[in-house]
Amino acid sequence: TGKPFFHYLPYTAPHYPIHAKPDDIAKYKGRYKAGWDALRKTRYARQVKMGLIDPKVYPEPGPNPTNQIFTEGKSDDEEWEMLRMETYAAMVDSVDQNIGRVLETLDKLGIDKNTLILFLSDNGACAETPGGANNTEHRPGPKEWYSHVGPNWAYAQNTPFRRYKAHTHEGGIATPLVVRWPAKIRPAQVTHQVGHIIDFLPTFLEAAIGQYPTKNEKGDSLLLLEGISLLSILTGENKKVERPSPLFWHWGGHRAVREGNLKVVWEKRGKSWELYDLSRNRTETRNLAKDQK
Repeated sequence: TGKPFFHYLPYTAPHYPIHAKPDDIAKYKGRYKAGWDALRKTRYARQVKMGLIDPKVYPEPGPNPTNQIFTEGKSDDEEWEMLRMETYAAMVDSVDQNIGRVLETLDKLGIDKNTLILFLSDNGACAETPGGANNTEHRPGPKEWYSHVGPNWAYAQNTPFRRYKAHTHEGGIATPLVVRWPAKIRPAQVTHQVGHIIDFLPTFLEAAIGQYPTKNEKGDSLLLLEGISLLSILTGENKKVERPSPLFWHWGGHRAVREGNLKVVWEKRGKSWELYDLSRNRTETRNLAKDQK
C-alpha cells in the first residue's frame, strides 16, 4: 500500500522453560564443558579484543558471588549442567534461524531496504529457578520437562555485567540493541548512546514522519509521550542525544535511577544505596556511595 507498517515479533525463546530441537542441541555438544567461569572469562577477553568494551571502563567484576564450582571431570552433575547451556544455545540458534526467515521474506517482497528492524532482549539473562534449583531429573530440551539455566550460567551469559534479570544492576537492565535499516543506516557502526524501550515510539514516529495523537478514537485524552527519539543516533546524524529527565527502574524491591552518567542502585537485601559513574565504571565495581560523607 505504500504506507508504513508496524510488526511486533516477541519470541519466547530463550526464556525458560528451555526447550529445543535435538538437532539444534547437538550443534553445541561439549561446547561448554569448561564451565561457566571459563565461559565468562573467554567471552570477556573476546569482547575486549573486538573493541566492544574498554577494560578500564568495564573491569571484570569477578565470579558470581553465589557461584557453585564447576570443575571439568569432577562434578556429578557435569553432563546435566552442560546440557542446560547447550539447550539454551540451541534456543538462541533457533531464534537466529527464524530472524533469517523474516529478513529473507522482506527481501523477497522488495521492502528490505526501507524496513527499520530492531532486535533486542527486554532484560538481562535469567537466573530464576522455578520448580527447584537443581533437579537433574528435569532434562533440558524436551517439552515434557520444565527446566532452566540457573544463576551460574546466567551470570556467564551477562558478561561483562553484574547480576541478572530482576536486578537493577546493569546485568539485569542493560541489553544490546541491533538495528538494521539499509536505506538510512550505515552498517557496522557502534554507539554507546543510552536508550530505553520508552524511546521506541518517538523514534518510530520520526522515522515514519508521523504525529502522536492527543486523543483516542473515543475522544479521551492520551498520556503524554514518554521517551526521546533516537533516530538521529541511528542514522549517524548525531553522536549523542540528551535526555531531559532521569530513567527509573523498580522490580521486586530492587530500584535504580539514572541521570546522565550517574546511577544509584538499591538492592533489596543490601538495605543501602549504591552510586556509580557509568562513564568510568560501567560494570559497577566501584561504589562511590562509600566515599560520600
